Amino acid sequence: MKSITAWIRRIGLQLACVPLMLGAAASVAAQDVVSVPGTPSNVTSGVDRMISYRFQEHMWQTDDGATHLMVNRGPLSTRGALTLYTSFDNGATWSAKAVIPKTDFTSTADGVMDGNELRLVYSDVAGAIMSALLRYDPVTVKWSQVKIKSPVVFSDPAVLALSPGLGVDAKGTLWCAFAVQDRTTLVSDLRISARTTRAARWVDTGQRIGEPGAGDLIQRSAKPIRRPGGMGLLASVQEKLIWATRPNSAAVTAAWSASTFFVAEPPYDSDPYGGHFSLIDDTRNNLHLITPDKGRPLYFRFDDATQSWAAPLVAGGALGTGYVQATRAGESIVLVANHLFEQAVYRSDDYGLSFALTHRLVHPSDGVVIDSPPRMETPAVSRGPVPLVQQYQDGAVQKLLWFEIPVE
Repeated sequence: MKSITAWIRRIGLQLACVPLMLGAAASVAAQDVVSVPGTPSNVTSGVDRMISYRFQEHMWQTDDGATHLMVNRGPLSTRGALTLYTSFDNGATWSAKAVIPKTDFTSTADGVMDGNELRLVYSDVAGAIMSALLRYDPVTVKWSQVKIKSPVVFSDPAVLALSPGLGVDAKGTLWCAFAVQDRTTLVSDLRISARTTRAARWVDTGQRIGEPGAGDLIQRSAKPIRRPGGMGLLASVQEKLIWATRPNSAAVTAAWSASTFFVAEPPYDSDPYGGHFSLIDDTRNNLHLITPDKGRPLYFRFDDATQSWAAPLVAGGALGTGYVQATRAGESIVLVANHLFEQAVYRSDDYGLSFALTHRLVHPSDGVVIDSPPRMETPAVSRGPVPLVQQYQDGAVQKLLWFEIPVE
């Protein structure tokens, strides 16, 4: 195959082929596409929100070659729904290593891995946002939960809080952005809390991202990300994408500089926009963002030199894209987007200036019922072949397929 359109016809999506459209700052190269087979794993769940949301990080790798995955098991876990799994054999088998108490089927978590320490923020059964610190021992290959003072990020019985995103700046300050909804008025908003290395507890920074809205809690999400000399934050508020920044020299309660850089055109996707993006940086401090819009994967590149977002690249036309992931593997940027039941893999070796469609992920022929769009997860940073899990259904149980995407 020498073109993307030929590849789309080959995998039999039964859709009218839409030509590839390019943003002003990016291009896509065509080359042969390699099939990567998936293998079923032993990880199971009783809820469809097994690996969500897309903007959160649920998979990490450690220097000993282990892969770690946060899964919501729902009623299959009695002590807490959020369960941390570890695999030492490239996804062939997984072992439950830690359970986050007081979590249920609605709970989601976001984590930042630093060496062998995993910092987490998550929503609990009461609708509060909590924090935790887990430590991995590569000698005993065990995880332990480190006791921390004041783990509560946000708690208000009059307010429901969900969808936390976590970032850590160069000074060690923790930043957590999360969606809230007043339980009486149903007015929703995005808030930011912070905790410095010297603070005894988390504080409300007083910052709000985007305009408040009624009844649209799950259409709001935000991910803080470290930037040179400061902090950035990518927020999704309904059909808008918002970029906000702050310097490390400012007080934690100082205002962020925020602007809207993309507004989707109607008709809007029926699936909520909040939580549908994946954001990473590269070794040159550029940012790479992928998000679905009208069944298409949109790619945005933030150039660190110009401090600006380029016009989006639209890959593949309207092919039922609902789940997307971005990963940095060495100097390569790897983007994955579902095309209905299948996944397409795009790779850039020039920091996002151009991409090639390199792989498609194929399923076993028997016993695998794939939802459309299929949920999937990759780590933000990969140390070798990019690991990917994709959710599928086996009767009333949710399971995961394991893939390894080669990166030369």
